[in-house]
Amino acid sequence: MNWGFILCIIHPSWGLEESFDWPMARGTQSLTGVASGKLPEEPSLLWQFKTEQAIDGAPAIVDGIVYMGSDDEHVYAISLETGKLVWEATLEGQIDATPCVLGDSLYVGSSGGTFYCLATENGAPRWTFETGDKILGGANYYEPDNLEYPWIIFGSYDSYLYCLDSRDGSKVWTYQTDNFINGTPAVFEDQVIVGGCDAHVHVLSATDGSAICSVEVGGPIAGSVAVDGGFAYVGHYGNEVVCVDIADQTVEWTFKDRAFPYASSPALSLDRVVIGGRDKGLHCLDRKTGERIWRASARENIDSSPVICGDRVVYGTEDGTLNIVSLEKVSQENGDEGRIWSFTIGEALIAPPAVARGMIVIGSYEGTVYAFGATPPSLEDDRKEPTRADQMYRTVLLSQKCSHTAFCIAVLLSVLLYVEMIFFCGRSRWLILACSLQALAVIPFVSVVSDSEATWSKILAVIIPAVGFQILLVRQLAWERNRPPSPNEADE
Repeated sequence: MNWGFILCIIHPSWGLEESFDWPMARGTQSLTGVASGKLPEEPSLLWQFKTEQAIDGAPAIVDGIVYMGSDDEHVYAISLETGKLVWEATLEGQIDATPCVLGDSLYVGSSGGTFYCLATENGAPRWTFETGDKILGGANYYEPDNLEYPWIIFGSYDSYLYCLDSRDGSKVWTYQTDNFINGTPAVFEDQVIVGGCDAHVHVLSATDGSAICSVEVGGPIAGSVAVDGGFAYVGHYGNEVVCVDIADQTVEWTFKDRAFPYASSPALSLDRVVIGGRDKGLHCLDRKTGERIWRASARENIDSSPVICGDRVVYGTEDGTLNIVSLEKVSQENGDEGRIWSFTIGEALIAPPAVARGMIVIGSYEGTVYAFGATPPSLEDDRKEPTRADQMYRTVLLSQKCSHTAFCIAVLLSVLLYVEMIFFCGRSRWLILACSLQALAVIPFVSVVSDSEATWSKILAVIIPAVGFQILLVRQLAWERNRPPSPNEADE
């Protein structure tokens, strides 16, 4: 079974196409950073969800649920449609990695060095695995031909790459590099390709973890390696973007602009590589030659890994702007450099976006999750002239508020009624009749509460006479209490 792609039909009323989910870091096993479907022409902010600390990784999106980790040591499951919390799980350590969702299980590592398997239904832990250092990169998976369950593969700052049995977390194999592993390993056919902080791209067998080759690229690798067609693409801290020919075990080409590193992971189209740099630029390169096709400038660094969706590129910047630019051509003469759309969030965007079901979901360094997409019909209608249905709906809301007010006043009058009956009814028989009449005043309030078309005019029509009657009754009671008893009352 291919767990990587789970075909989902999005909400039909939103008018978008069928779209794949985003179940793991960079969307696919080969980490190409490409999303299916189509983005709306003008995405709207649909909802926000606040966590307690920074968000450094992208979410996973599967079956209408957004799975997001945060530095507040929680993994959150959020409804993609509404932004409401479904469940949250408390783990040990910050969650910088993007969760990997396979079937009914979620796999993610923490800065505490523990790797977790959680139930997607409620976040309950199924098993854990301890490594020797923090885990900042996401997990991937491999499906052996002779097994019905996948293996889970991830790297740790203890320099090891781990392969675990997805059922119980037992170790299948390990592979040691010479330094930290910060990114997510790519899985391509029967190979695992990972970049290390030892400045090498490592290629190993997915079946047993044995080394195939290790290619030196000139600088520590913080991001993830994107793989397609037998070539691996990655940027590094040696201020270069490189393409590695896996079969020949050599560097095919190198791109270097200025002395600024690349912490972003690349996205691959059929003929282009797109990657963000700390030179405040988004670079689009030719996949065959490494020559730059265009560059989109930003006010701050771009560590947020871009995502390609159709002919568009989505990425965030450290100045808090979420952008969409054209993949095909960015005009250097245009002041906005071909930018199609941008939204100023105002909070640093270091985490990559996730794109699924025609929506963009991204977390900020301030800990807020933002979701963008096509404006639902209900929100579009709010911007137009209210219809009769809208007016009726708002009238019902007003009626509910009015009814609650009326009910409170009715309770107050009832309390006064019983107090008056207890203290005064023995002094004057006619007060029994007056209090009985006041009791009848509660009936209109009950009617108002049950009236779905109640308005303030109806409420006031009941309140004013009742309050006036109450004032007269209290005055009469006060006079009755202070007057001397009549001879007849005295005889009684």
